[in-house]
Amino acid sequence: MRTFAFLFLSAITACSSSPTTGGGVDGGPTEGGGGQDGDRPAGGCTDLVELSPGVVHALSSDPAPTPSGGAISDGTYVNTQIVYYGTDKGGTGLSLGTLRFANGVVEEAQGTANHSKSSFTVSGATINFTEVCPSAGLAHSESFTATPTTFAAFSKFGGETVVKTYTKQ
Repeated sequence: MRTFAFLFLSAITACSSSPTTGGGVDGGPTEGGGGQDGDRPAGGCTDLVELSPGVVHALSSDPAPTPSGGAISDGTYVNTQIVYYGTDKGGTGLSLGTLRFANGVVEEAQGTANHSKSSFTVSGATINFTEVCPSAGLAHSESFTATPTTFAAFSKFGGETVVKTYTKQ
């Protein structure tokens, strides 16, 4: 089964000391190039390029924030923070990610190798994705918080909550 390498799911690259470009819930760490080839789009899914230089994973023993939903503003967002809440066993390494939201579609670039495009709908603090490319029909949901300038995606990894924050460019 293809790993659903979408935005915040790339946060689930725990236990990797290398830069990461993807992974996902059932994929484990995926090594990447730390963003050095971000000017080349991959495949025909999107022309979006990776803009993130890489974000070092942070650990917090504080309780995770509660996702609150919100309106997702159209635009391009770059990964600026990733925090593992709940234990001190969070992932290490770098996390990449660039998103472009527009008209109910989100495109993602994770380094140069992982690109995807999905339609999305929002219900409360849950965002529901249906992948258009490369694996048409693959569906997934996650919790989120959006402000006019940020998008934060919440994932579970073992006993931890992982919050990956993107800032609008």
